[in-house]
Amino acid sequence: MRGRWPGHRRTGALTCRTSSPAATSRPSTASRTPIREALALLEHDGLLERAVRGYRVRAGRPEAVVEIYEARLALESEAAATAALRHTDLDIARLEHHHRQCCGSAADDEVRAGNFRFHEALWEAGHNATITGLLVKLTAQLRIYDSGPPRAYGDFDTLNTEHERILRALRDRSPDDARAAMRAHLQRSLEQRIRLTLEA
Repeated sequence: MRGRWPGHRRTGALTCRTSSPAATSRPSTASRTPIREALALLEHDGLLERAVRGYRVRAGRPEAVVEIYEARLALESEAAATAALRHTDLDIARLEHHHRQCCGSAADDEVRAGNFRFHEALWEAGHNATITGLLVKLTAQLRIYDSGPPRAYGDFDTLNTEHERILRALRDRSPDDARAAMRAHLQRSLEQRIRLTLEA
């Protein structure tokens, strides 16, 4: 999924017209079949929707943010619990590296990118490809709501404290503490997204 969705597209933006062979093949010399298959895959993942002539970036409903987070809470808290039991020394080193990059910066975009890499490293530390794949799809769907002007990421000190709590639970190999710390972290993130949605 990471390779499927580079950059941001405006919600509702026409992505590709598929009504004629010329329209579909114009961006490259690739045949129409793999392009259509890729577009269908993005539609299946909830990132595109069919338009009158082709596909466009799906228009997100505010209610869908809550739905996505409910699924993410269930999956990622379990990924944290699994990571507490299965992580390697290299996994912990990666998490600590991304944590330092994320919480050691005052730039909003760097904090946002570092926070994502921290979560991604945690998923991988659980060594469960199915959970990781589902979380990648859910996170990609959330990016629909991140289009438009950048918004303040939030309280950096709180983010730092939450990451530290998750890391401590992983180092202690405590799945219950890791699960609880991740749920609290994501719950606060959901509340922040709801607030930003209402203020938009």
